Amino acid sequence: MDSLRIDPTDLAIIITIFCFGLFSIFRGFVKELFSIIGWVAAILLAIYSTPLISPKIEETLPSIPHISLLIGILIVFFVYVLFRILGVKLQKIYISGNLNAINRSLGFLLGIAKGYAVICLILFVTKLFLKEDQYPIWMSSSKSFPLIESTTMALTSKLPMHLKKKLGGGSIRSFKAETKAKFENLNLPKLKRSYSKNDTTYNRDQRTLMDKKFKQLRSSQ
Repeated sequence: MDSLRIDPTDLAIIITIFCFGLFSIFRGFVKELFSIIGWVAAILLAIYSTPLISPKIEETLPSIPHISLLIGILIVFFVYVLFRILGVKLQKIYISGNLNAINRSLGFLLGIAKGYAVICLILFVTKLFLKEDQYPIWMSSSKSFPLIESTTMALTSKLPMHLKKKLGGGSIRSFKAETKAKFENLNLPKLKRSYSKNDTTYNRDQRTLMDKKFKQLRSSQ
């Protein structure tokens, strides 16, 4: 029965992802799709264009602190708002009648994917500040974390080199090594509680029983 019990952390993750799906039903697929595309495009554009733009603006406005961060935030804001407006307009024009039910159903699936991505992002930020031995119990006991970590690892491998250096290359490499070890550990069979590292040979009773079985086999032949 213990194997069927759902960990509270896993239950919270499932509820969170499901809530994203429900929220996306009311928004619709088209609006939700353009919202996600807007976030992805805005973040990617900020990541790749900020290093090109910020040096020139820093020369013009050297007195403003953290100018690179401000530029990145502005790029994310304007690009996201542009895609959000575009999604609302397209949904009003093309989605009506029978298509509305399909639009909402696909919106639910897209919301599930969005919720999963948000969980991965939260885990990634957490991994930057905490080592595995510093995890709280509710986090280390989760059975779904290895899967979420593998997805996060795949996404972090796509980051540009200058961003990896800022985040800390050592932290990302450690993150990959920990995730690989967890996946290998998941494939190992669970040991019984009574198992001991010294239980590497047969005991006397087991050998006696085996001898009896061998004698029975020989006599039957």
